[in-house]
Amino acid sequence: MDRASAGGHIEVMQWLHHEQSLPFTPPTMPTAAIFGRLAALQWLHQVGCPYDIAYICERSLKEGDMISWLRREGATWPQLSDVADAVGADLDAAAVLWAAQQGCPWGDWTLDYCEDVSLGRYSIKKALHDAGCPCQCE
Repeated sequence: MDRASAGGHIEVMQWLHHEQSLPFTPPTMPTAAIFGRLAALQWLHQVGCPYDIAYICERSLKEGDMISWLRREGATWPQLSDVADAVGADLDAAAVLWAAQQGCPWGDWTLDYCEDVSLGRYSIKKALHDAGCPCQCE
């Protein structure tokens, strides 16, 4: 089931769930989110797949459509510092900037996060600080 969710194969998940009575696992829905499979995520939500919406939000920040849908479904913004901790080196500057501009709170954002996200580039740091970055590294 989890491999099908990673690939966004809704038909396969439907068959596994309805015809084979294969249950959803805790990673099923987060896996769809991590791989950016919005349609699969929506189907899983519709059929009652268990999930932790905060965890999924943290891992969906790079997907604007997905995070927008999650927010419409009642998810609260994760703290950007929590997202940075969760995804580590995969944190994308454009995603952080977009989320901050949409109202996502910074949380305990530090100089280290700012350095990691900006890769030391002044233009990225400036954009982050223009969006409200609280670390005061500029």
